[in-house]
Amino acid sequence: MKPEVARRRIEAFEKRFGRTHLIFACHAAFPLALTPDLLYKLWANFQRDIHGFVLGIPWVAVADLLLSSLCDEVGRELYEMDTAVRNSLLNRLKENENFGQQRINELSDFLLVYVRQQLQSNDQEVRDFAQAQRWTALAYVRPTEAAQELRAMLEQAYKQDKSEQLRLVSLVEAFAEPLVEFEPLLVLVNEIRKGKSEDDNKPNKQDSKKITNVPSGYYAFKPKPIVEKLALLTFVGDVDNGFNVLLEISLEGDIPFIKQRGRLPLASEIIDRYQKWQFLYRMNQNLVRLEPNAAVQTNFSRDDLQIAAQLLQEALNNWLKSKLFHPIQDALIKNLSGSNRVRVIIKAEDNLLRRLPWHLWDILDHFPQSEVALSARVTEPAKKLYSSRLKARILALLVDTKSIDVELERKTIEKLDAEIEFMVEPSKENLYKKLWDEKGWDIFLFAGHGLRTVDVETGILRINPQESLTISELKDGFKPSIERGLQLGIFNTCEGVGLGKAEFGDLGIPHIITMRDLVSDVLAQHFLEYFIGAFSKGMSLYLSVKQAREMLQKLEGVNPCASWLPVIVQHPAATPPTWSDLSAHFSTLRTKIKDKEILKAAISALGIKVKINDYVRGSKNIRTQADIVAVLEGDCDLGWCQNSDGSFDLVADLWGVSKNYDQTLLINAINWRYGFYIFKQKEPNNYDRLKDYLKSVLQRGILQEEQEVIIYTAAWLQAHTEDFDVRQQYLKLVEKCGTVEQQNDALSQTAAWLQEHPNNLEIREQYLAIVKKLGIPEQEQKELSVSSPTHSFRVGQVLEAKVTSIKGNKVTYEIVGTIKLTEKEPKNSKYLLENQIVQVKVIQLKEDGTLKKVKKLD
Repeated sequence: MKPEVARRRIEAFEKRFGRTHLIFACHAAFPLALTPDLLYKLWANFQRDIHGFVLGIPWVAVADLLLSSLCDEVGRELYEMDTAVRNSLLNRLKENENFGQQRINELSDFLLVYVRQQLQSNDQEVRDFAQAQRWTALAYVRPTEAAQELRAMLEQAYKQDKSEQLRLVSLVEAFAEPLVEFEPLLVLVNEIRKGKSEDDNKPNKQDSKKITNVPSGYYAFKPKPIVEKLALLTFVGDVDNGFNVLLEISLEGDIPFIKQRGRLPLASEIIDRYQKWQFLYRMNQNLVRLEPNAAVQTNFSRDDLQIAAQLLQEALNNWLKSKLFHPIQDALIKNLSGSNRVRVIIKAEDNLLRRLPWHLWDILDHFPQSEVALSARVTEPAKKLYSSRLKARILALLVDTKSIDVELERKTIEKLDAEIEFMVEPSKENLYKKLWDEKGWDIFLFAGHGLRTVDVETGILRINPQESLTISELKDGFKPSIERGLQLGIFNTCEGVGLGKAEFGDLGIPHIITMRDLVSDVLAQHFLEYFIGAFSKGMSLYLSVKQAREMLQKLEGVNPCASWLPVIVQHPAATPPTWSDLSAHFSTLRTKIKDKEILKAAISALGIKVKINDYVRGSKNIRTQADIVAVLEGDCDLGWCQNSDGSFDLVADLWGVSKNYDQTLLINAINWRYGFYIFKQKEPNNYDRLKDYLKSVLQRGILQEEQEVIIYTAAWLQAHTEDFDVRQQYLKLVEKCGTVEQQNDALSQTAAWLQEHPNNLEIREQYLAIVKKLGIPEQEQKELSVSSPTHSFRVGQVLEAKVTSIKGNKVTYEIVGTIKLTEKEPKNSKYLLENQIVQVKVIQLKEDGTLKKVKKLD
């Protein structure tokens, strides 16, 4: 189902039944499949929001929902929602401040309790249904556990049952959103769907090894995959007769998986609106990055320009909503998502089409990580010839420094960690010599005048007061540079596209950034500053341009439509470079690591190959020697070099490592495991070290480490029963990420411990938190909390108590986590606060030995 159809169905449902019914539907979207029994229990358990306000959902909402267009009957008393409907309703629930992630967690707990008995059924179909619902619950709150179980089941299904394999694939696809960060699992599913595995049933040996040999903690420091997609729109025709349009969507570097054709009518209104806008825009006297003799109108009206800009934007979007263009709009919505990083490339020969403000196309609002570029008008195949330099080489050409201010551009470039050469108004001969430098260049920057000669319709760049170069002449000059790895040209000047027979995109440079119309000094300088700042910090080229363009909006009070100007022109088949592609950077970080053997063990435990006295790989085939090397996927590794004092420095190209890993999590995972091994081998009885280590794992640990620490600490507590702080951290860790078996073991152990320590409120509270985590119903939880330990009290005994309420001079105390007594405290009530922990003295006992009266100690 298309998202638009799902949206209309949801709106129709709300209009017919009202807001409370829609809230119930949002809750009902959580389970993967629905039965009347499940829905009635869900209705009974979720009658309030997270703030305690009554929702007032009527019981008839169950029947109304099941019989509505939001649900499809797929079996006897079995219903399901379409994925688009389900995702839309769940997103509404998560985005609503009255529910949010807390309600998702509560629904997960509810569903886990609901399917508990069904998981033990003798009926295989019942068990399968319950297991699917259980994975649904886990996917949203404990995704790592769900991913690991699903992966194991898939690997088992390879050897046994193809139908079971396909059922599991469908389940994983249903959980694609909460499981998006578990890349190997999704890759395996994708391979099964494509039928690329051996015998159409089994993965090839290499893929199988890649999946099965990955340790549990591995997923935690793999980065959340950023899905990069390319949407290429090819326009054939002209504005006077209309365009045939072809949309091709592909994954980055792959062949298109979607092709969709459409048609746009003639664009006479857009021609008029564009010409009106451009005429008013060029009246702005702030546009000074022109030839000194260029004529600028003086009767400029900012209000008129803003109106013209709005009319042009409306005309563009109305044109793109033409009926015959709908299939292309629908294909974009269906095959791209808001989490995708999308490059949209407009391929057209028509000059007006190339000058339109495509970034204002309202469909792009659906894709916040998208940016539009123009396809260069080239026929040569794309080249990707990144050099093997340690630093990027930049050639910056500064022209007419007397008429325009290029000083800020110089300062911006000088801040980069790169090999930079500036040329100020060079001769044509010297410029060519520099372009042909045998070392090659990565980036070329031009800051100066650009103009257009009407008679030949060819772009001209002035390089000194006496000489200019046409696009054709420049193209010959750039050929050797491109062959030696030139990837990016930045022409920070006026009118870089849509000039007629020639434009900067014709130079053959794989990626060019320029301005689509006239530009002032201030805008040109700030754009370069914003772009270079983002790009050099690791942001993609497209998103760097997008961010810089959006930052120009703050200057639109003086320079209207400033954000319309920057534009990318690129070879349609070229892959945009990152800053790390253009330079290799080895960083050296001090560490506290001193034990070589334990470091090797810590790295190996994470499933990473270790080499001794080998080379650490960096970007662009740059290498450096290290004593210990962690061999990673991709082109870059981590290395450790030992100092004279025995400590190790970490050496790595962190830019390169970040392409395949979250390097911070990866390095921390190694450090944490190193610390754990040091503790186990050298300081096994160090109470403070274990307590601190548990806290760090609780805050930032990975699954494999958490599981090992839970097992180790449980055994450690058997021999150190009185270590309250360690026990408290242990229970918190069990609650957060322990398996069901570990949680049950912790409950048994803690119940026995509480019988000997009945007054320890903190441990009791943590104990009850695990009870709740396991989904024990409230009444059972209350009985468990009351009956677990038995308490013996005596008159005169001093106990810790928590103040739960104060009404006048009456104070209610909570003692040992379960006993509540209200006492008159005329002297103390005004000095107490709710939730304050105080000491009370036992004044009187009941006949059965329980508390009857207590008094706060002064």
